[in-house]
Amino acid sequence: MHFPSRQNWPRWARAASSAWVLSPLLVLSLLVVSFVGYGAWTRSQPTHYSRGGDAFAATGLPGAQSSPGTKTSPGADHGRPAGAKKHTSPTSVTGGTTGRHVSTGGGPVSSGQSSSGGHTGSTPPPSDGGPVWNTPRSGSYTLAVSGKEHVRFGPFSACTNTFPSRSQLVVRPASGEPAGSYDFDLRFYPSSANRHDERHIYRYTSSGMFLSFEQATVTCGGVKQSSSVSYSPTQQRAPLPLSVGATWHDHGGDNARTEDGTGKVVGTANLTVGGHTYRTYVIDSHLNMTGDETGSRDQRWWYSPDIGMPLKWTESLSGKRSGATYSEDVTVTVVATP
Repeated sequence: MHFPSRQNWPRWARAASSAWVLSPLLVLSLLVVSFVGYGAWTRSQPTHYSRGGDAFAATGLPGAQSSPGTKTSPGADHGRPAGAKKHTSPTSVTGGTTGRHVSTGGGPVSSGQSSSGGHTGSTPPPSDGGPVWNTPRSGSYTLAVSGKEHVRFGPFSACTNTFPSRSQLVVRPASGEPAGSYDFDLRFYPSSANRHDERHIYRYTSSGMFLSFEQATVTCGGVKQSSSVSYSPTQQRAPLPLSVGATWHDHGGDNARTEDGTGKVVGTANLTVGGHTYRTYVIDSHLNMTGDETGSRDQRWWYSPDIGMPLKWTESLSGKRSGATYSEDVTVTVVATP
């Protein structure tokens, strides 16, 4: 087949078909096709949870507790260890989920703490005697959510999302984990699996509440990414007994990510859920991440000993992984219990 010489083409046609124009367009097209194809491949892959059971946010499982406050040690009073001080509501507290009074008074001091509330040594590992705290009721908790997340791939902004105002947290005993371990499965977008799902496994022991595993799956710009970490040693999130002024330090993680963090009980507050007012302990934590994932995270918990979990929490997170940068600022409040 005979093709006319480019020298006979009009000037605009020769310019439009030159290598200086076509090469960048071809490279850009290949990059777009590759990115779209990679995103489609990631979304087609099933999301597996290596710990706690592969079913995410499933309810009605055998062994689920029917009510909170289960006695978990001989002689315990409504789930409290024998001899532990009962929690009573302070008198000068504003009710409701937005008002709070921060107490400056101390609480009971546990062994391993100084009289000022600080630990004299490193965080003790969980005991082998099983849980002795109030453990949370299994089921679905309704959440009020306020916040945003942002993802960048290199210099390009992939997405900025505002979380839905309502979500759910499903709590259940964790499959294949030590006694006293619970899956906390949070789906920020209830109708969109894998858009932003989180699993945390917490274990309740004689030393406190410990985080043993977490996994997050986020889909942004059409690309789904998951990250997980198994903590060795487990990381303390609340000490037992709770005491205003108590402090602790955590260091650990796995081969992919190491975290170094601190925690402190900074006060108390009353929160009202479903017409019932609960006394909570306000716990601040800060951690730095190194390894395959880098960044930092700040959290504040309003932890209820009666419910066995935080009734409100805030989180500010900034991290990098596999060329992607992720940031998040969110406030979550429990508005209904199972």
